[in-house]
Amino acid sequence: MIYIVATLIRKAFEKQEILTADEMSIEEIWMHLMLFPEDYAEKAIFCEKTREIMEKIIFEHGGEEYDNLYPEGIPTSV
Repeated sequence: MIYIVATLIRKAFEKQEILTADEMSIEEIWMHLMLFPEDYAEKAIFCEKTREIMEKIIFEHGGEEYDNLYPEGIPTSV
């Protein structure tokens, strides 16, 4: 999960000019950020920038309140 979040953040930084240049719909933004099979290749997994972002991410268990909401969805906070 940390890898996925870090990769999305890295892609957002890399495509910042594209994403902020014009008004885009959420769907259009997602098309630029979504992960593809190549984002899971060995070269991508060991990307230095992604690894730096991963070092800054901390996951914490949300507790019983979150557990009680599953399986209706995957309760998450960022």
